[in-house]
Amino acid sequence: MAAFQTNLEWNRWIRPVFEFGENEIELKKSILRLTVLKHMKINADKWDNHCQAIDEILKTIEQGVKKFANENFKGLKILGYVKQGSAQEGLKIENALEFDCKLLFDINQMITSEVRLRNSRDVDLLKLEVKNAENLMFRYQWIYDLEIFETGKDGKYYINTKHLQERVFKIIINKTRHLINDHLEAIGRQEYTMQQSIKPPTVGIDLTLDKETVMEDVYETFSGFVLQAARIPSTPMQELHIDIVPALVLYDDEISLEGNDSKCSVYAVMKWKNSLTPSENQYIWRKCSSGYEGFIFGQEQLDSSQLYMMTACRIVKSWIHGRKYELKSLRSVLESYHLKTACLHLMCMLKVDQTNTGNITIYGVRQALGYYIYFLNMCIRYNLLPHFFYGNPNLQKLFPQCTFGQERIMKNLFANINSCAMYMATNEYGKVVHDLRGSFATECELDKNMLKKIHKLLNIQVFFGFKCSTMFLEEKFNYKQLYIVVMLIFIGIGVVYILYCACYKIFMLM
Repeated sequence: MAAFQTNLEWNRWIRPVFEFGENEIELKKSILRLTVLKHMKINADKWDNHCQAIDEILKTIEQGVKKFANENFKGLKILGYVKQGSAQEGLKIENALEFDCKLLFDINQMITSEVRLRNSRDVDLLKLEVKNAENLMFRYQWIYDLEIFETGKDGKYYINTKHLQERVFKIIINKTRHLINDHLEAIGRQEYTMQQSIKPPTVGIDLTLDKETVMEDVYETFSGFVLQAARIPSTPMQELHIDIVPALVLYDDEISLEGNDSKCSVYAVMKWKNSLTPSENQYIWRKCSSGYEGFIFGQEQLDSSQLYMMTACRIVKSWIHGRKYELKSLRSVLESYHLKTACLHLMCMLKVDQTNTGNITIYGVRQALGYYIYFLNMCIRYNLLPHFFYGNPNLQKLFPQCTFGQERIMKNLFANINSCAMYMATNEYGKVVHDLRGSFATECELDKNMLKKIHKLLNIQVFFGFKCSTMFLEEKFNYKQLYIVVMLIFIGIGVVYILYCACYKIFMLM
């Protein structure tokens, strides 16, 4: 396993991007006037205060986690936190009260190797074989007692992710929570409540605050040490939520982007609740690319075109969230990760010249929103959203040293969505496009070279003036696309037959 070194340049919370072109003052005002987009503009001072408070809370939790890991699980090393999620990517849309981070760990001198799951088309799922399992179980009794390593059908030892999360990390964080509670009660801080929830691969921490509590006060309390006590039922509450994901560092990639050199860590996170492989359920990990995502979004020198695209992503994300009760099907199809993936694809297309048309420059949010809406429309229409990191041919051009993107088959993030849900999402997306009309550039106003890049990624071809995607993802036929192709063939045959009959009648009359 790679030695962990946090890249401080991008391991930080980033203020939500809200960047408009020089001539888009009125567009910016009109966006801010829309009630449904009220989540777009987050107060900068509040953001900074919330981030400072979260950092102190994480430091406090880390103290407790390290303490109980050392006391109860000898050999378990807690390496620190890495920030992730929309609050670290500049794509946050709501109040800054939800944060995500990885808790990096290792077992002393553990040697692992990746094993691909049998009978699974999910290229990001794997098992971790432990090469020196017997030696570690002899040295650290808890590994043996808690059955952290188990033998599979092949006789090799694998990490049991369910046992690791429920018998180790759940215990450690629960003990940390109790320690924090006792300390806060001792110093008379009764306005905080901390609760814990487990949802693989996440350990959730919910901090309930008195509505009147300001983040500066939370910061002061946690700079001293810690938090929690009893909930006060009669007082209005606000919720501060932290998702902590225990993760192993598999390896580091040395990458460079426009002169910026960095190490991007590739992680493994526990994913034991997965019905696709029931026989190997308890051994499953998911290979995580958030190190690359953090690097892409966390650069200090993102150009204006990329910032406009990120703003466009936040507008659509905020609109769908603001109409969540009216757009239930669309929300289930276009989750936050899907919207971010679309943004990553488009930001990559701005930099990668895969159609010999050169780099594309965007001059404002109106244009960026046009590309973003067009791209999502094509994805929903053809029921495919390519994963940014698995099988993406553009990724290797952006990061030649990247270990992702070399897969033969591109992973489709929409592959498991049923046709009924996609049909309803298509109709609801049409409403979003209709409601945002005037705020984005239409297809005829967009750069044709950029549209070619979108078509190339989705493998969209034009037959008789109709667009059709010929991409069959994950070795699985897309019958909707096949039906369209067959219908076009029959229509073509029909047209030829009609022309033949007409010509024959004319010839007979002569």
